[in-house]
Parts: sequence; C-alpha cells; structure tokens
Amino acid sequence: MYTSEVTVDTGLGFGTFGIKFTGLIISLTTEYIMDSPLQPHGAFWLFAGITWAGAVFMGLFMKETRGLTDKQKKELYRPVKSYVEEVRRLSVKTDRMKLYDTIDDD
Repeated sequence: MYTSEVTVDTGLGFGTFGIKFTGLIISLTTEYIMDSPLQPHGAFWLFAGITWAGAVFMGLFMKETRGLTDKQKKELYRPVKSYVEEVRRLSVKTDRMKLYDTIDDD
C-alpha cells in the first residue's frame, strides 16, 4: 500500500515486481532450507531474522507521509534530476513574470 501512495506508475510496477520476485525466491528456497542442517525451526528463525531486518530498514529509511497531500507524497521520492528541472522551470517562469511586470509598469 505504501508504494501506491508515494510513487508514480513506474515505481508501483517496480514495487509490485519486487514483492512477486521475493515471493518466488521464498517459495523456491523454503523446501531446501528446511531439509538443510537448519531444519524447519531454523528456517523459520532465518525468515524471522530477515523480516526483522526489513522492519528496521523500513523504520530507518522510509519517510513519513501522514498528513501530506498526494503531490507532496510523490515528491518525497522524486529523482533529484527531475527536481532540479522543476526548479529551473519555475525559475524561468518567475523571471518571465518579473519581465511582464516591468513591461506593465511602463
């Protein structure tokens, strides 16, 4: 749900792919891990450890989106290049507005 709230369609596609790919890896490796020296209880402890590591990562690196508008949420993870282009575009627009204001004053 988090991915769909803060990304554009391309980002949502990558997020969905990541979830499905992770599920595939787990389904392909679970049987082998359970037959390994870890045995079933060790396999579940391994998966629990990976889950806790993911939870810590999420807690440390995911940004809070509560109370933000849809546009603000999408800007949180916008690539820097597109942000710089947006700033330049707004800067040019502001310069044009100043130019028109000086023309109107004459």
